[in-house]
Amino acid sequence: MWRDLHRSFAKGRALFYGACLQKCPPFFQPVLRHVQCVVQASNPGRLRRYGQYLYECGLKPNTVSTYMRMLRSIYNRGVEAGSAPYIPRLFHDVYTGVDVRQKKALPVAELRKLLYEDPQSERLRHTQAIAALMFQFCGMSFADLAHLEKSALDRNVLRYNRVKTKTPISVEVLDTAKEMIHRLRKQSAFPP
Repeated sequence: MWRDLHRSFAKGRALFYGACLQKCPPFFQPVLRHVQCVVQASNPGRLRRYGQYLYECGLKPNTVSTYMRMLRSIYNRGVEAGSAPYIPRLFHDVYTGVDVRQKKALPVAELRKLLYEDPQSERLRHTQAIAALMFQFCGMSFADLAHLEKSALDRNVLRYNRVKTKTPISVEVLDTAKEMIHRLRKQSAFPP
C-alpha cells in the first residue's frame, strides 16, 4: 500500500504519511509493515489514546490534528478500496481541526535578524539573499522558487503556478527584488 501512496500522491505527502505512522509505535506498531493495519487496529478509543500520546510527546494541537487527518485519509482510502470495513464516527472523538490562533509567523526581531544581520559567511549570505527574495515575493515557497523559469518574469510582474496546488499567482516585482535577482544570477551557476 506504501507504493500506492507514493504513486497516488505527491512524494512529500507520502513521506509525511510515513512520518505520521512512525510517530505512533505504541498504538499502531504493525502499521509500519502494512498500512491496512491502521484500519484493523483502529477503534475510537485507540485513536483517542493515540491523540493523548501525541500530546504527551509535546506536540501542538495542529500537529496532532495533521497526524489524525493523515490517518483518516489512509483509512478512507482503505474503505474505498474495499480493504477496510466502514466504522461509523471512527474519528469523531479526535481533534482534526485547525487552531488558527497558533502563530505561524516569526516575531519581527527574528525576521530582521534573519534577513538583515550579516551571517559571517558567503554561502550563508547567498542563502540569506534567497530567503529575502522569497519574502519579497509575498512569502513564496522554496519549491515554487526552485521551479521558476526566466519567462515567468515579464516586465515588473512575476507569473507562475504554485507547485503544490497549481494555483496561478501574480506578484509585482519591486526594484529591490530586481537587484537581488541580478546579484543572484551573477553569483550562481544556476540562475534563479
